[in-house]
Amino acid sequence: MFMAQSRGTSAMPGGFTPMDPVEETIRFAPGDLDHAWEAHALGTYHDAVAALTPQRSQAFQDAYVGALAGLLRADETSVLKSEVLYAFGRRP
Repeated sequence: MFMAQSRGTSAMPGGFTPMDPVEETIRFAPGDLDHAWEAHALGTYHDAVAALTPQRSQAFQDAYVGALAGLLRADETSVLKSEVLYAFGRRP
């Protein structure tokens, strides 16, 4: 894990002092995609997915999983790689 360095700036709301952000590349295994639908359906859009009828929910899941499989076949390297940015703060 990378160690963030203090930016030496004044405290932000909540008493946090910002740290330098850290960039990292995360590489997923193909098996990680087995959990992609669950993560999507239970994440930010949970309420919208839960409001669908069982038939529409299944159709949406089938389309999502099919699109992800197509992307994986077309460009596995890009699909399994995610550029992330960690933003840290420290309380004095």
